[in-house]
Amino acid sequence: MRGLRTSPGAAWATLERLLQEQGAAPRAFERPERAVVLPIREGAEVLGYLYSRVPEGVAPDAWLAKTQSFVSELGVAFRRVKLFQEVERLSEIDGLTGVRRRGAFDKKISEELVRAKTFKTTFGVMLLDIDHFKSLNDRFGHPFGDQVLKRLGAVLNGLVYDTDFVARYGGEEFAIVLPRAEPAGALRKAEAIRAAIEAELFSVGFEELRVTVSIGISHFPRDAGTPEELVARADAALYAAKSAGRNRVVDSDALRRSS
Repeated sequence: MRGLRTSPGAAWATLERLLQEQGAAPRAFERPERAVVLPIREGAEVLGYLYSRVPEGVAPDAWLAKTQSFVSELGVAFRRVKLFQEVERLSEIDGLTGVRRRGAFDKKISEELVRAKTFKTTFGVMLLDIDHFKSLNDRFGHPFGDQVLKRLGAVLNGLVYDTDFVARYGGEEFAIVLPRAEPAGALRKAEAIRAAIEAELFSVGFEELRVTVSIGISHFPRDAGTPEELVARADAALYAAKSAGRNRVVDSDALRRSS
């Protein structure tokens, strides 16, 4: 917008009125000033518009042709950026479960810790482990185990907020980062997740069965001040849930109070 402060192209509201009056196709016009407007496209999709004043001594049609070449290059650049972002996104996604990979989780929890310290907020970390998963694999085979993992990934993605972050932590274990979550709210979310997974019905051959998960929770800043400590506290709570009979949620705070 440099040098366009008083121009129709200085703000979307004025540019939109101009497009309504003049049309959205590439065009040069003389009023309210000598300028050209061209849509920036990716295929049929309009990504935005380029607005440029016509320099003194240059014919508007000649400037339009020159600017059109630049807009074509912009379109190619945008496509490259979008392709790179898509490749980057897919590289973070676990192909089986559809949730993020472990490396993406490690990065996210470190970023969330910095954000929480900066803005004096809290966040929660959940670790979930499928109960008796090895026995399921041994009894029904790895394809069934994969079916369970895939369904759990979909269930978790469907239950959390858009701001929450779900990852496959390893094997049959999942991790969730809950930005700005308070302990009571994270505990309710964990119980809802546990109950939703228990309610899922899986078919294998002529049998139908259910699976359960155990969940451990930790919180920043209540339980720890580093990503490693937060995961360790959640893992200790998860181990306590397993030891207490599985298919349950344990908050790290309960371990501290009971010790």
